[in-house]
Amino acid sequence: MENYRAWPLATLLVTLLAVAQVGAAAAAAGSIYNQPTVWTDDNGQQVQLSRWNGSPVIIAMAYTECTRICNATLHRLEEAQKLADQTNAKVDFIVVSFDPSIDNPASWTYYRKQHNLVNRSNWHFLTASAAATRRLANQLGIVYWLDEDHVMHDLKISYINPDGSIKTFLDWDHQDVAQLFK
Repeated sequence: MENYRAWPLATLLVTLLAVAQVGAAAAAAGSIYNQPTVWTDDNGQQVQLSRWNGSPVIIAMAYTECTRICNATLHRLEEAQKLADQTNAKVDFIVVSFDPSIDNPASWTYYRKQHNLVNRSNWHFLTASAAATRRLANQLGIVYWLDEDHVMHDLKISYINPDGSIKTFLDWDHQDVAQLFK
């Protein structure tokens, strides 16, 4: 019984240590536009993040089969899109897959349709290798891990400056979408 009670505390400790390591890596990482990874978008086109060099982007990670946190992430992204529309802010939205084993152009296209984003040319859904996904997540300070068939992850949405550096972000403790545009 004692071991069972210690499990949540051990899990919390491991998670906090991982967050600290990822945060330190993200702070030292520099421009996301320097990533050499070739991503596949929801149209099946090969792109690199350097495509957005010189432009601001709002970037988050999700996966098409997630039913909880990814929905919260998408809701915040939609709020950010509405605010960008209201203020005439030119910004692209990039959603990167946590799970390249299931996400591909067809699943992202279906996801785009399900969420009424078909006519949003400034939204981009990207997938790459598991290693590339992990590198970008580390650079963005996003923690995730596999738990059987489910990807466990936090909520983090970053506003990326035109130079590729992180300007600000939203997470569970910072959810004011207007903060992305300040």
